[in-house]
Amino acid sequence: MRLLLEPERANGLISCNLIGIDRSRIHLSAKQWVKPGTGAILKFERITVAGEVGYCDRKDDEYRTCFVVGNSRRAPRIPIDEPGSITVLGDEDAAVAECRLKDVSRFGLSLDARTTLKLGAVVCVQTDSILVVGEVRNQSSNFDGTYRTGVEINDMVSDDAALRRHRTLRHRVAEFVLGRPIGLV
Repeated sequence: MRLLLEPERANGLISCNLIGIDRSRIHLSAKQWVKPGTGAILKFERITVAGEVGYCDRKDDEYRTCFVVGNSRRAPRIPIDEPGSITVLGDEDAAVAECRLKDVSRFGLSLDARTTLKLGAVVCVQTDSILVVGEVRNQSSNFDGTYRTGVEINDMVSDDAALRRHRTLRHRVAEFVLGRPIGLV
């Protein structure tokens, strides 16, 4: 079986072994790391299936790769490369961690950070342009030691004018994070 990646990858074909199939996800093992989110074509003997790489995690001397059949995205992703911070809400021991936003859509965003997060954790992600409150839906390790985290957006405030109009929301989130009232300035 071969996993044929879209032209963005120079060496194209990657040999892989089938581990299992679960609904629209095909689990594979391969000797090569593939960036999650990469569009790909999976070729069996007589069948060709289009989709994208959901995750690619190192296990022993190979990579466990999840190939997601089709495009299950509800909205297009907009690539972004912006530094920010992420905080787990409701966890008094949680520290603010640096992160880097990688893409954003109407329903979610993905970011890279050096911290692991529990699935289902409610987080606050803040950059110079947006403030997002959402839920961690998935996380996979990147090749460079960071973790790619997918966050489903529950609420988002963007740009400075919107931030000024929604000051009370920001203060409520801050009070929730700190666990005490801070008052309006």
